[in-house]
Amino acid sequence: MKSLEERLHDKGVRNLNDRLVDKNYYDFVLKHCSYFVNDTEGELDILTCKNGIYHYYEVKLSGCKQSYRHAKEQYHRFRDTHPDITVKGIYVPINNGKIRRIR
Repeated sequence: MKSLEERLHDKGVRNLNDRLVDKNYYDFVLKHCSYFVNDTEGELDILTCKNGIYHYYEVKLSGCKQSYRHAKEQYHRFRDTHPDITVKGIYVPINNGKIRRIR
């Protein structure tokens, strides 16, 4: 059985996914995607694409610095393993904090 934190995270990902799909703006919206490239593996919470530009959404329970740092590491790992695509990272804290761009 999943922990409370995992269930809250999954609910946050589902809610964001539903909002992004309802916008009918993106070419596609993918939820909980896994990747494996050159011995590097990871999972994305949400990946969208519009006109060849990808948006990587990382959902976290908290808006604290540690959560942002972890999201940034995950985003850079994905970006480094996919150098041929343009990808923008977006950090989405569920409980407190503001949505912001990952750089």
